[in-house]
Amino acid sequence: MLPRAGAFLCCLPLGFGAKLVLWAHLAVAVLSGSMCIANLVLSNSPNYGYGTSAAAQIFTVIWCLIGIPTIIIALWGAHHMVSDNMRMYIVYASASFVLDAVYVGKESMIRDACAHLDAAALSASGGEAFACGVARALSAGATVGILAAILYSIFIVMSYIEELEDGGSAAAIAELLRGTRTEEKFAHPELAESGDLGYDSMGSAVRPFGGRSHRMLG
Repeated sequence: MLPRAGAFLCCLPLGFGAKLVLWAHLAVAVLSGSMCIANLVLSNSPNYGYGTSAAAQIFTVIWCLIGIPTIIIALWGAHHMVSDNMRMYIVYASASFVLDAVYVGKESMIRDACAHLDAAALSASGGEAFACGVARALSAGATVGILAAILYSIFIVMSYIEELEDGGSAAAIAELLRGTRTEEKFAHPELAESGDLGYDSMGSAVRPFGGRSHRMLG
């Protein structure tokens, strides 16, 4: 199992990176769903167009409608440091990555990047083979880069969940003890001044029973 990330992009806090990933994914889901809905509703308009079929657009809308509440719940969990709310997002993001990888791989195999080049102009200049090779390399590099960025985003959110689960309990217990000690000091100020709460006024530990030896009776 991979060790969790210590920081986002090697310099930013992990919590900030997880929230940034969630907000960015929410923006993408809203934008993609809105574009598909607009294209399906305004399909007869000559000013709107989409490169996929109506069935693919309907599936995209459904997937985005599933993802938007999932991401919002995860965002609430990230801002309130509740890891359980973010676990369902990991499932959704992983499934989205698989779908994106399949779709991008299919498009890369079916559609050749060289088909978008001006073959007549390249043939006249004699650089058709070079331009075609560059176009294919850029297409493959962009595909790998996008998929790697998605994987890294999921890894950051998973690392933040692990950080909350590892440190959340200790932080909660420390906060509880701190609040209990504060309440005892307000309820018994004379004990706080004398050091009977376990610490003297300077914060040093006080030995119980005044340092005298004692024996249990029974």
